[in-house]
Amino acid sequence: MQIDFESLALELQFVHTSRLALRPVAIADAWPLWDATKNSAFNAGLLWAQPEHESQVFERVDAIMRAAQRGRLAAVSAVCRQTGQWVGMFRFLPHASSTRAVELGIWIHPSHWHGRLALELAQACGNAVFSFFPGVEMLIGAAAPTNRGSCSLIRLCGLLPVRNVWRKHETLADVELIEHELTREKWLEGTVRPKGFNQVVLPSRIGAAAPAVVQRQTRVTPLLPPQPAPLVEHLLPVNETAAAVPLRQAA
Repeated sequence: MQIDFESLALELQFVHTSRLALRPVAIADAWPLWDATKNSAFNAGLLWAQPEHESQVFERVDAIMRAAQRGRLAAVSAVCRQTGQWVGMFRFLPHASSTRAVELGIWIHPSHWHGRLALELAQACGNAVFSFFPGVEMLIGAAAPTNRGSCSLIRLCGLLPVRNVWRKHETLADVELIEHELTREKWLEGTVRPKGFNQVVLPSRIGAAAPAVVQRQTRVTPLLPPQPAPLVEHLLPVNETAAAVPLRQAA
């Protein structure tokens, strides 16, 4: 059974934590992502080169949005609940090993590397995918052995290292990664189940009447076929003589 990434992205938008809220990815997210790529440490763990111009980041965000619209992945942006400031981007992607497995991807702006926001985001999304979609049987996370921060983050979410793999960098160089896994069975056992998440529950999504949506109505008046102009004749007064000039002369 194929995973419905479009529905997954929709459900993720209702997930929140004590500090974070999730929303759809927007082209405006390219600005803070471009700012993040100026930090060499941010780019060290990516499979794409540090961009030289902001337009390259706009192209990347646009590609993510297009893929999400086509149901090829699920992507959301994490923002601070109080301010709306962009914190990072979280993605669920298909994995070649199984149609019932999803791979997580997470980008956090360097200004939010402290305070365990990345862990809060990853735990919430990991729990959400198992809670909302029984068809998902495995969560996978991959990071380079040298990227100790990402490896630690993945393992704190309950994923365990299982194998070393090689993937292509966008420069076509081979990159070694450690793949980690968490099965639904292990997640249900609760022994490695991380902290949960909160969810916005709308009555209209569980059967209650939704509020009316007011739309501007444009009244269209149909065009009537042109009508011939009425023939206007001047009435002669009663005492007017027949010698008065008629309205129209005979041809």
